[in-house]
Amino acid sequence: MARKEKMIEKAQKFIQKGNLDKALVEYRAVAAIDPNDITIGLRIGELCVKTGKKEEAITEYSNVARANTHKGFYLKAIAVYKQVLKLDETILEVHYKLAELYGKQKLVVDAISEFSYLANYYEKNGKPGEVVPLYKMMVDVDPENVGVRLKLAAQYQKQGFDKDALVEYATIFDKLINDGKHDRAERIYVDLYNAHPNKPQVVSGLANIYKHNGDDLKYLRFTRKLFDIHSGEGNTFDAIAAKEEILELKSDDPDVVAFVDKFKESFGGEGLLEADEEAPAAVTAEEPSEEE
Repeated sequence: MARKEKMIEKAQKFIQKGNLDKALVEYRAVAAIDPNDITIGLRIGELCVKTGKKEEAITEYSNVARANTHKGFYLKAIAVYKQVLKLDETILEVHYKLAELYGKQKLVVDAISEFSYLANYYEKNGKPGEVVPLYKMMVDVDPENVGVRLKLAAQYQKQGFDKDALVEYATIFDKLINDGKHDRAERIYVDLYNAHPNKPQVVSGLANIYKHNGDDLKYLRFTRKLFDIHSGEGNTFDAIAAKEEILELKSDDPDVVAFVDKFKESFGGEGLLEADEEAPAAVTAEEPSEEE
């Protein structure tokens, strides 16, 4: 490798004299002899930047970053990709690479930042189909991040995937309730209710929030609403479950009695009330109805 060392020494002398273009020629010759030397690739990239050859610098740095990634030197790869973005922050492939590498290094905040950049880009450029997969990747990186899950659910709604949105909102609801953040869960579901007042999953969510909060009046209100939805759609056992919740709360309340009487009349005599014992134990008021 004596020849390589002499060429590097020659290149360094050119740099000392300010002859960067000649130094670049020497370093390229060294790279031709030993293309696996990552350090030489970095030197070439640096000289390309200093001589105004931006595109060539991007190519060199990208090659070095890929080589570092292949060798498992993720932090080094991250550092080089960041150099690329300093030259051109709009290169989407680099943002993807950085997001992946940050994820490998458990640098969650940085990974989310890169995915967010990409999601914002695609939204601004009218490519909504690219956005949902990005938010799903964010959830994979940080499954406990309620803010990210809310954005994913909002994207599902925006693109008409109501069933997927409601599943995501249910996950968010459980997370917030378990964390004791009932007020935030309530705000989310109130907004959902305003948009989807007849979705049983949404109404059930609100009822459960008020049940957790001990707000019997609102719990009763939304359980009644849930009963109306299920009985109107002919979901017999779900209607029974809602009725049982109402009776358990205030069996002697005049309004509840009238409500149940109306229920009996609607289904002929005792109707569904007599079917309670035959209702499958596994069916609950939380079971999703079919999409409208």
